[in-house]
Amino acid sequence: MGVDGQNSSGVSRALVKERLKTFNIQFEDLHQRQSQWTVPDTELRESLRLAVAEVLLPAYRSFIKRFGPMVENGKNPQKYIRYSAEDLERMLGEFFEGKTLNEPKR
Repeated sequence: MGVDGQNSSGVSRALVKERLKTFNIQFEDLHQRQSQWTVPDTELRESLRLAVAEVLLPAYRSFIKRFGPMVENGKNPQKYIRYSAEDLERMLGEFFEGKTLNEPKR
């Protein structure tokens, strides 16, 4: 760790935290919406999930492996690293299931 919590690639801890925060917000929003979408064809549904997983999971694992330690050694790491790659994989398994939101009745 260099000056200002920067690692050798010049990325600051603040930038890593910001990227993780943005990822969490966007993934949670995506998960909420795409879990409600329905893809009745089982094969197509699996293909779509796999296509997303093949892009998302390696990139996420790589990012956490490379920059995770910058956040893990700080305060409240769980605030920024909310998900393991396994958590994301499990959540991707809920995409396209046509789940209904448990909205309060009016």
